[in-house]
Amino acid sequence: MGILARTRKDFVVQIVGDGVLRPSMEKRIQELGIGGQMELLGKRDATFLREWLPQQDCFVLPCVIGKDGNRDGMPLALREGMACGLPALSTQLLGLHETVSPGTGYLVEAGNAPALARQMEQMMDLPAADHAAMCRAARAKAQNEFSLIHEVTMLQNWMQAALA
Repeated sequence: MGILARTRKDFVVQIVGDGVLRPSMEKRIQELGIGGQMELLGKRDATFLREWLPQQDCFVLPCVIGKDGNRDGMPLALREGMACGLPALSTQLLGLHETVSPGTGYLVEAGNAPALARQMEQMMDLPAADHAAMCRAARAKAQNEFSLIHEVTMLQNWMQAALA
């Protein structure tokens, strides 16, 4: 966000969640002078998220592989954002290309902050009609490929094929 804030100030990134990194994030936000562009909302419940998510413009989840090898292979949060009609912006890790496909959002190289900033700016500069189309595509993909009905139907088909 520090990179993006060097060229424009017309955005706000809100981070939902809490944990041991919060104090270092607060310090970094202050050091970079981006308090007007970054809000740490802390831990929130499902009721808040159901109301808050649809009001956003984009769902950004820059996944990385932790020093301990920990990674989120299929982030449910990304799919939930798409189900709310939000275009997704994430990283080219593991199976994320199966979640974020052309027209539903963008993927950038993991750990490449300048590329993430450029892609966020590109998302911000989309014409309204293109943004609306991407919102519809993200929601449709989530409904068609990640819904409970879709997953249960796939499982049923696999089980029937195994028994045949």
